[in-house]
Amino acid sequence: MSVSPFLRREYLSGVLIMLIGVFGISEGYKYNMGTLAQMGPGFFPVLISGLMTFVGVLIVISARLAQDEADFHDSEGKSSQWLAWGCIIASPIIFVVFGRYGGLLPATFGSVFVASLGDKDMTLKQSVGLAGVITVIGLSIFAFFLKIPFPVIRGVWQ
Repeated sequence: MSVSPFLRREYLSGVLIMLIGVFGISEGYKYNMGTLAQMGPGFFPVLISGLMTFVGVLIVISARLAQDEADFHDSEGKSSQWLAWGCIIASPIIFVVFGRYGGLLPATFGSVFVASLGDKDMTLKQSVGLAGVITVIGLSIFAFFLKIPFPVIRGVWQ
């Protein structure tokens, strides 16, 4: 069985992301890590590099598990990708606008909801559910755990 060029590229990109992440971790540990309350200069690079390594591992695993080459070919052609591109580009714009005028809750929900609409396999109900779950996780982490100074709902709950 021959490996499709797409799988080979996906596998190699995952390995490359893992290598960059491991390099970042090794370089970041040369600096003071500090604590969660007072982060040192090495804390953020090690954190981001660890996330990169994890994402690289996930990419490699998905490339190894992918068996059906037909899943990677769009039968409708390239024109069907315009909706996905539009949703992905609109998502951060919505986050900025909703965050500025509405707060973290509507910004997160709106951004994730619009981004998920770009997936042709997601239903409207699934998009709402995903946006709700990500919003709860995001609020838990950024507003309540890390106490980022960003109003949850502007004007109501600061």
